[in-house]
Amino acid sequence: MKVFDLETTGFSGKTDQLVEIAIVEIDEGGVVRSEWSSLVRAFPTDSHGLPSDLLTRIHGIGWSDVRTAPTLRSLAPEIMDRLDGEVLIGHNAARFDLPFLTDALSRIGVNLKASRVIDTLVRDRAIRPDRNGVKLRHTLGAACEAYRIPLIGAHRAIVDTRATATLAIAQSVILGW
Repeated sequence: MKVFDLETTGFSGKTDQLVEIAIVEIDEGGVVRSEWSSLVRAFPTDSHGLPSDLLTRIHGIGWSDVRTAPTLRSLAPEIMDRLDGEVLIGHNAARFDLPFLTDALSRIGVNLKASRVIDTLVRDRAIRPDRNGVKLRHTLGAACEAYRIPLIGAHRAIVDTRATATLAIAQSVILGW
C-alpha cells in the first residue's frame, strides 16, 4: 500500500501546479518499507505574470524552491513505478490529491490508475461523526489530534504522508483495511 500527499499552488488540478509529492510504502502491519519525496518544478505567477509565492504561507514552499526542482515529466517514471496499479492511501485523496495528480500527469500524457483508494478523511468522518449538531473538524491535523498522532511540520508532503500512514493504521484497527 502506498500513502501519498501533494503540496500544490492551489486547489484546481486543471490550472494549479504540483510543487511537492511524497510517497510512503507500508505493509498491512503498518511497517514502513520505503519513503520518497521530491519538490516539483513549477512556475506559479501572479496576475501580472510575476513569480508568486501565493501558498508559501501554507506549506512554506516558495517559487525559489521549485524553479530548479525536477520537472513532473522527469519525475513521472518514478511516480508511476511507485503508484500505478497500487492501493493508494491519502487524506482527502478521493476528492483532491488523486484527481489533482492524475490531472497533472495526464497533461504530460501519463495515465495513473489506482487499484483502490483508501481515504483517511472519509474514514475519519465515519469513525468520528458530527454529534448533537456539533460539526467536527476532519482535517489531517484534527484527525491526528483525535488519535494522538504527532504532526509537527504539517503541510510538507513527507510529514503529512507519514502522519497519514500512522492514521490509516490506527483506522484499520477500527475498520480494517
